[in-house]
Amino acid sequence: MVRVSAFQSPSDGGPLDFLTERDGGTESWARADPREALIESFGRFGSKVTLRGGESVHYCERGIEDSE
Repeated sequence: MVRVSAFQSPSDGGPLDFLTERDGGTESWARADPREALIESFGRFGSKVTLRGGESVHYCERGIEDSE
């Protein structure tokens, strides 16, 4: 199977573990508060996220791993 994506390969080397970020109360988790961010749909499986006070746009891709 060939995977085609409009997204660049992640620069951090892997997917984000949301539960670990949330439970650890990381700075990334606090900054990602949807009440403080502009979140827009991008394509079929993605979102474009602009954080308050941030200078860049983050492109996020949703996917299924282990049926989740």
